[in-house]
Amino acid sequence: MYRCICAPQIVKLLMTKSEDLSVMSLILLIVSSFANLVYSIVLDRTELIIASVLEIALIAVTLVHTVYYECENRHFAENRKLLFIYNGSLL
Repeated sequence: MYRCICAPQIVKLLMTKSEDLSVMSLILLIVSSFANLVYSIVLDRTELIIASVLEIALIAVTLVHTVYYECENRHFAENRKLLFIYNGSLL
């Protein structure tokens, strides 16, 4: 299910470098996809196993990029704040 809407989100994430996706919801999606993968393995359905693995991979890419850009933006904001404080103290 997620793989249908994942590609536009990954493109938007890479182009805007924003962290507007919920990390917790992505983690929950990975957990539910992993449960789906286990169930597919139990059923021994190759097509479902492949779909589940691809879904987990796409969600993981989205999660990694979201966390990376969130940390990058937070670091940029802190440096900007420190630069302002430093320049303000010189005046």
